[in-house]
Parts: sequence; structure tokens; C-alpha cells
Amino acid sequence: MMTLMTSKRTWVPRMLRGSLVTLRRRCGKPSCHCAQGDQRHEAPALSYSEHGRTRVVMLAESDVDAVTAALERYRAAKTELEEQASTGLAALTERVAAERAEPRRPATGPVTGFGALLGLTRAGFTAPSFAIFTDLMAGWVCAPGRRTITAMITVADPAGRRAHDAYHRNAATAPGR
Repeated sequence: MMTLMTSKRTWVPRMLRGSLVTLRRRCGKPSCHCAQGDQRHEAPALSYSEHGRTRVVMLAESDVDAVTAALERYRAAKTELEEQASTGLAALTERVAAERAEPRRPATGPVTGFGALLGLTRAGFTAPSFAIFTDLMAGWVCAPGRRTITAMITVADPAGRRAHDAYHRNAATAPGR
């Protein structure tokens, strides 16, 4: 961590996060002017948040200028970092959009043949029910043991994208049944 020397006894970090505040408080001496009225002692302090709690560091008057400069350097660095992150995010979204716009090569092999076979039945389904039917058939091929609807759902849709009963309803109302 880089620090700056502000006086012979004080070192201030190059960057600080927080706010420079003025604390007003009573000193506790019964004979002091602050004990009698509303006038209180003022002292500069650095207020910052750490793990969800507000912390305060009391400062000497000689440290105020250096702390103010360190706070400003932090704000400038944070602004620059936010700009870099925004530029990076824009570049990423542009690249992803360009990749999605490129035409994809058609897949070849056994999966294509299975998809073509299922495509022959598409005329008997609506688009949503055909998607469910395709999931069920993929689950039927891949499911180990007994090929129940529940076993096929477990294999074809492990993330639970659709409601469980949608598969049962689709199987009960499928064409040719």
C-alpha cells in the first residue's frame, strides 16, 4: 500500500474510501463551555463502512488536506474503473450478439437423425406440446430401467424447466393415443 507523509508523525494512505466528516461532541468536563449549552467541540474524522458497520477514525487538523486528496483519488479511480467495466460489458454484449447473428452449421450424426424422425410427427402437435413431446422422447431413449413418465422427466428435464404435470398432461392428450 502506498502512503504519503503529511507530517513527521503521520502517514496517510494514497487512497481512502469513505467521507470526511466533522464530529461535534461534548468533552465531558463539567466546567467546559460544551457542558453548559449547545456549543460543542468540533473535530475532523474519516467515516467509512466495513462489513456493514460504520467506522470512524479521528483525524488531526494537519491530516485533513491529505485525507481529502486521498478520498478524491479513490473517487477518480472508482469512476475510471466503472468506465472500463462499462466498456468491457458493451464489448462483450456486442460480441455475443454478433455470434448469435452468425448462421449455425447444421448438426450431423445420430442426433440429427433422431430429430428428423421426431420432426415427422410435428404436424400433430402445437409448438409447446411438440417441445414437451421431444423432451419426453429424449428421456425415453436415455432413461435407465423402467420408462415411466417420471423417469423420462428426470432424465430429460433435470433442472425442472417445466411443471411436472405438463409432461403427464402431454402424454395423456398426445395424438394417436
